[in-house]
Amino acid sequence: MLQQYWQGLPSVFRSRLLHGSAGSFQRMRLASLALAEAVPSTASPEAGAAGRQGINPVMLATGRELLLAALEDDPLNGDLARQVLGVDRQAPWLDSATRTALLELAAAFARPDNLRYFQRLAQQGEYAKIMSYLDGERAKAPENAYWLQQVLAVGELAGEPAWALEHVRRHWPASLAQGNLLAVAAEAHLLAVMGRHDEALERSAGHDVVIAGGFLLAAERRAHSLCMRGRAAEAQQLWGRILAVRPWHVNLLCRLHDSLKGYAKLGGSASLADSDRQHILHGRTAALLYSWNKADDLNNALQSLAPSADGLCTILALNNGSTDDTGAVIDAWADRLGGRMQAVHLPVNIGAPAARNWLKNMPELETAEYVAYLDDDAILPPDWLAHMARAVEVYPEASVWGGKIIDHAAPHIIQSADLHLVMAGGSDDEINAEFRPTRAHAVPFNVSDIHAQVADCGGFDYIRPCISVTGCCHLFRRADLMACGDFSLSLSPSQYDDLEHDLRMASKGMHCAYTGFLPVGHMKRTGKAVRMSAAQFGNGLGNKFKLHAMYPREEIERLMDFETTLLEQDLLRKAALLDTFAA
Repeated sequence: MLQQYWQGLPSVFRSRLLHGSAGSFQRMRLASLALAEAVPSTASPEAGAAGRQGINPVMLATGRELLLAALEDDPLNGDLARQVLGVDRQAPWLDSATRTALLELAAAFARPDNLRYFQRLAQQGEYAKIMSYLDGERAKAPENAYWLQQVLAVGELAGEPAWALEHVRRHWPASLAQGNLLAVAAEAHLLAVMGRHDEALERSAGHDVVIAGGFLLAAERRAHSLCMRGRAAEAQQLWGRILAVRPWHVNLLCRLHDSLKGYAKLGGSASLADSDRQHILHGRTAALLYSWNKADDLNNALQSLAPSADGLCTILALNNGSTDDTGAVIDAWADRLGGRMQAVHLPVNIGAPAARNWLKNMPELETAEYVAYLDDDAILPPDWLAHMARAVEVYPEASVWGGKIIDHAAPHIIQSADLHLVMAGGSDDEINAEFRPTRAHAVPFNVSDIHAQVADCGGFDYIRPCISVTGCCHLFRRADLMACGDFSLSLSPSQYDDLEHDLRMASKGMHCAYTGFLPVGHMKRTGKAVRMSAAQFGNGLGNKFKLHAMYPREEIERLMDFETTLLEQDLLRKAALLDTFAA
């Protein structure tokens, strides 16, 4: 069924969907595309039966479920609830409980006219002030679900889901039924985010019925909590029922496949025994770090790396002209680890690309088969090498492998996952007109960021090919690294040199692979959760401009086609296994 569904999708929609199906914004975009494909201009949903003969029922069902799923990623968004209800009025498909809950939400949701102060607080990123403000606004308008929607969003982004849960439990609007599926879904979601899986299972009990037009957030979180509590078979059955209704759910398809293959646990049913898997990288991998004026972070990073030192052929740590205690930290760890680690001290800061190049060309790496670059503020789990080895085993044809980067202070925030090429539409003239130095987001190509739209509840727990992985923790096959050349010095002092190198490798027919079973804690907050200085913003913007200039539109389009083929072949192979599972 899954294979047949995928092969029957229009090519434009299929290529968009292959990047993933997580996040409210992504799902709304996909829903719009699916509904446009489903309803020809001569056959609108408002038309009679004769006028609807040209409607594509598969794309109509896909678009409607995507729109409902977008609401599940923002479960108290009354504006989006009204959109879902509007589609339902044109072509009814919602189940009665979902329709009732969304009607209540739409009636209880009113966006205030003046949000300027709230928007200024949000731009400043001072979460303590934002939370205090929301406490007051929710108390002043307890029946307006808008403020509770903001509480859910800010609680996740600020790393304070317990604060959001307290609001949901104690201040649920009286106009929304206390026991309705929105309340259950919101609580189950927040409990799963916090890792309180037993409570999530208790709260979501009875919410594992899966039907088209049903609000499935509680069911998805229930399946995640079942998985995390070691009840994999029950989770797999529930995921399978969700996929039967939502075969477009790429992230869930990949997760169910890898759960059945046993990739989540190193002792699972993969093709190699644990001892053999360890041997893939054991003693043949070098770890490379470079640092500038981050002594405390580097000390924590090396402390997390030290337990795996015996499995590495060498550790090279470069002091990039630091003026703080970074050099002393490196020397102390080199003494502690003995011959396993070598200190490299430079008198000046040569920037990130040059530091990477300095390390990759050191003679100590000549016997290494794999090379891992690690950030100086990355916290590794003890079994990181084994998870990298599993990724190498699953995708031996890849040249680079990387893990899931999470916020060390708020582990439910994903900073980076599998990265896929995206590009703005329009003609070259339109794109060039939009690309002004003051508008960083107008660069014609970028990598997908759907992982930044959702809290981590296992939606990126899979192993999958991709165009790029983050430079925070990535493993290279050394021969491919050397064959592709150095990191670009034009992207100094930092920003995008790792992405550019991955794109250069893709230009030569190589690709990356991502493993979501390797969570790497990053001590630096990124994306929407970090405030950036003017100098940092300017450097990043300048390097983004330079990156765009390195790759003309035609080459990016070729790389996008290359990756689409790679992703589609991988997904169809996984869908074939899941069809067997369903049978």
